[in-house]
Amino acid sequence: EHKTPPAPWSECGIGRPLSSDGADPWAVCQARMIKHRPDLWLPGYDYSLWIDAAYRLDVSPLDLVAEMPADADICVLEHPDRSNIRQEGAELVRLGMVPQGVIDDQLHLLRVFADRQTRLSSTGFLLRRHSAKVTQFNETWATEFTLGGHTRDQMTFDAVADANGIVVHFLRGHYRDNPYAKWFPNRRRRS
Repeated sequence: EHKTPPAPWSECGIGRPLSSDGADPWAVCQARMIKHRPDLWLPGYDYSLWIDAAYRLDVSPLDLVAEMPADADICVLEHPDRSNIRQEGAELVRLGMVPQGVIDDQLHLLRVFADRQTRLSSTGFLLRRHSAKVTQFNETWATEFTLGGHTRDQMTFDAVADANGIVVHFLRGHYRDNPYAKWFPNRRRRS
């Protein structure tokens, strides 16, 4: 039985929009493209919240927006176990999720950022303030994801945000322990 979502939520159908260059992002990876490009599916909205299916949101999304600093473009949870993409890449290789050569190639391209990174964003929980700058970030992040050679978008999030002048605000806690949402791990090892 279909239920109408409670306020302040609204239901939005997901169509097949074309990106600004005419490409069909649906063909790349359905869920990732929705995650990376909310501007395509939610035009006219001021904010969007992406939460992976492993989360149960325990607060009103309006509470999250109220907590977002005025100068922040995106709010995320900080990764509790790793502080940079070199550590993230090593973990992806250790878990057998991405071959070493693919990670080496990606880290080579991101080396300048990787050398100065001190905090790693956990990309399963993203609150975005919609703006032209964030749309540019979304487009760049989606492109970097498709060029990465694997399905782990966390490797490029912080570098793309930095390159696009995005102000990232870290919310309280991390994905396993925070005041906003309960995380339910699946059986697979996660990074």
